[in-house]
Amino acid sequence: MEYDITSSVGERKSAGYNYAHDNFLKLTENMNDGDEFEFITHSMGAAFGEGMISYLKERGYKVRATLHINPFQAHDIKANKYKEPDLPWAGQEKTDLIVDYQNMNDPVINNAFRSSPGEIKNADATYRVFSTQDLTKIHRDPIDKGATQFWEAIMTEVNKFLNSGK
Repeated sequence: MEYDITSSVGERKSAGYNYAHDNFLKLTENMNDGDEFEFITHSMGAAFGEGMISYLKERGYKVRATLHINPFQAHDIKANKYKEPDLPWAGQEKTDLIVDYQNMNDPVINNAFRSSPGEIKNADATYRVFSTQDLTKIHRDPIDKGATQFWEAIMTEVNKFLNSGK
């Protein structure tokens, strides 16, 4: 999905919710009992992804982990994380992990028009790093450069969390 710089977190979250509603059967058609979703979002996709997560959780599906990379308007995003006693269905254990990863020198999320920099509310882990990439490449740095170390570090943390029984 692509959005205009003037779009709001609310608009993108609503669009994600509607997308999950409209595509629910396609999103879940190959899932078995006990299967869980995992999300990786980037930039404006963080709010869109949170909208999808809201709909899927309303339908009783688990979201094992969510990684938001350089989320645009992070300060305005509240991650959908069910906590006791807010669980909408009986017996559902909390297994979701929410990671807020940001390049601190990213001009898109920290200095651009309407960027609303900050942290995603309800995130379990926040990673703040400085990119060594050219200014025009920082925003997509973790994705574009094929950063094996980035993905290995993130997956190590995800696996630690998920195996800890939290």
